[in-house]
Amino acid sequence: MRRRPHRAAHRGAVSAFRHPAQHARHHQQRRALPPSELPGREQRRDQRLPHPRGPLTRPPPPSREALALLDVAACGLLQTLEDGTIVQVNRTFCTWVGYEPAELIGLVRLQSLLAMGARIFHQTHWSPLLRMQGSVSEIKLSVNRRGGGTVPMVLNAIRREQDGVIVHEIATFVARDRDNYERELVRSRKRLEELVAETTRLHAEAKERALFAEQLIA
Repeated sequence: MRRRPHRAAHRGAVSAFRHPAQHARHHQQRRALPPSELPGREQRRDQRLPHPRGPLTRPPPPSREALALLDVAACGLLQTLEDGTIVQVNRTFCTWVGYEPAELIGLVRLQSLLAMGARIFHQTHWSPLLRMQGSVSEIKLSVNRRGGGTVPMVLNAIRREQDGVIVHEIATFVARDRDNYERELVRSRKRLEELVAETTRLHAEAKERALFAEQLIA
């Protein structure tokens, strides 16, 4: 014969079910309780701290003072479109190359300011590297100066998307001292190679004379 469930257990099972209205009243009563009187799990959940970073918001635009500092920063700052057209440039870079900002912004491409060898490098290495890895650093290029002459510069660049448009943000540093140091290293290496070649030649001549003397004695 099938055994009937115990009446107390059956009543407990029935009492565990509540009508939706009863559930609503139950949750309202629990929300009205202070955190110290909530059950363990709900008390821990109620006492969770907010996210330490807070809500994600867009940073405020830079102030006039910040823009003024960037305009006379210790490095040249540029922003160009993907084709090289200059859309922003600071006063420092303009002073180095001898132009006014109004003569460059929207009118000149960065590669048109470069010396011939630097233009080739810009086309064959600079642009492909920026597209592939998103940034380049410590690129040494010669920039033409208005009125003649060039300025050796080291450039760092980052490729970004701004309002749906790809831009390149570039920082430049004058590298005259580095250029002089590299030239001195080249001259020193060339001189060392000449000394090594001269020493090798003298050693070979001395060896030949010694061999000739031995043959005469024999």
